[in-house]
Amino acid sequence: MNVCQKCGFDNAEGEPYCMHCGAELPVAKVESAPPAAEVAPPPAQPEAKPFEKQMEDLGKKIAGAGQKIGEDVQKAGGDFERMWYSTLGLLAPIIGGLIVTVVFLVFILVVGAVAVGSEHRAFWDQLKDFLETNFLLFLGLFFLSSFTNYFNKVHKRMFRWITPVMMAVGLVGWFWILAEVLFIGARTLERPGLRDLGDFVMLALPVLFLLALCIGYLVVLLQVTSQKVLESKS
Repeated sequence: MNVCQKCGFDNAEGEPYCMHCGAELPVAKVESAPPAAEVAPPPAQPEAKPFEKQMEDLGKKIAGAGQKIGEDVQKAGGDFERMWYSTLGLLAPIIGGLIVTVVFLVFILVVGAVAVGSEHRAFWDQLKDFLETNFLLFLGLFFLSSFTNYFNKVHKRMFRWITPVMMAVGLVGWFWILAEVLFIGARTLERPGLRDLGDFVMLALPVLFLLALCIGYLVVLLQVTSQKVLESKS
């Protein structure tokens, strides 16, 4: 009911004027319903990656982890090498050469043991004889490599013009040994192709020496040039 504020007459709902005194009746306010709460859309589901993409991502992760491990190992090796050389000095390459020599002697014993039960015993026996006969040559190569690495790491600036010669001599020595092993294989295994390959290696020794020498001195020249450029800028 809509009660008139002037005369108190009960009027029907929706009447604009009082039916008794004609006074204007207040309009009843219609409360509007509260707006419905907005429903948030469901979270978007991540798009499923195809198998190839998953494998590619996995490969990148593995490669990244491998690179990180390699860098850590290289850094640890460099730190150990610097500590080794700084602590022992000139004794470091001597001890290194002796360690490799001991390993080489063990290798000769292993070759002799393999020869006993092998069907190609002639090859292994002659290889063992070659290693024992040229023991001093191997010893010289071991110490040459050890001292070359030492001078290149510790006294690089002083010995950089000698290092390429030492490296070239060592390279030729190892390739000569390879040729002799090929000749042993050709004689004992009856493989003429091994002799041809050995002859090729022997003919290529002077070229290998000159090539190693040129590359070594080219690297040294590049290092000297870059060092001078840096010094001039500073």
